[in-house]
Formats: sequence, structure tokens, C-alpha cells
Amino acid sequence: PYAVLTKDTLPQTYKRKRSWSRAVFSNLQRKGLEKRFEIQKYVTKPDRKQLAAMLGLTDAQ
Repeated sequence: PYAVLTKDTLPQTYKRKRSWSRAVFSNLQRKGLEKRFEIQKYVTKPDRKQLAAMLGLTDAQ
């Protein structure tokens, strides 16, 4: 006999805790981000700050 472990039966120590929340973007923000990433795969820190300001986001989002 084997015990079946699911996310509901796992001990609390095994459950993954997320220390951040997932960002939800508006359609305008998403399109702006997608357009920039098509042009520039890796965005530099100054460019990231500028893009975030244009889209009304923080540079960490």
C-alpha cells in the first residue's frame, strides 16, 4: 500500500511559498512589452526604466 501525495496532502514544509505576486498587465502594457521584446530581446536597465515609465509600470515589473 502506497500513500498518494497531492498538493493538498503534502506537509506544509513541502509546499512552495511564492514570495512575489504575479504581475497582471493591461492589453496596452502587454502589447508595448511584446513590441519592445521583438526588437530587443534583452532590455538594458536604462531602457527598462524608460519602457516602464511609458507603460505606467515599475522597472521591476
